[in-house]
Amino acid sequence: MVREATTRIAKYKAKIDADVIRARIAAYGDNMKTLQEARQAEIATIQNDIKGILDEHGVAPTLVLPFMRIGMKLYKLSKKHTGSVFETEAKYELDKEYHRLVDSGFDASKAEAILKDIAAYFNISWSAPTAAS
Repeated sequence: MVREATTRIAKYKAKIDADVIRARIAAYGDNMKTLQEARQAEIATIQNDIKGILDEHGVAPTLVLPFMRIGMKLYKLSKKHTGSVFETEAKYELDKEYHRLVDSGFDASKAEAILKDIAAYFNISWSAPTAAS
């Protein structure tokens, strides 16, 4: 069954009604704040831990961002997927970041070591892709 355009428009207008939105925020606001505070604390912990990994490897402050970015991608994937799906997606992202770093002139062995440690932080066993990959 296909809905008429007028029905779709009416439903959309009802969703963006300011009073409806205010009521939802009032009803869920405290819970949303609690969840957000917990999530932000978790993110801060992860970023501090990844920064520690980077400090151990002597990564210059100007190069922290790419590694922090992959760490946050892995965190996001860990919230979205579990098990083998998470591992497959994470390895794909790690491979992509490894190639991006090496192609931009970053030392391959150092990139592999750092990414391996970041992967291990998320309980992933990863190694750099071979030339055929």
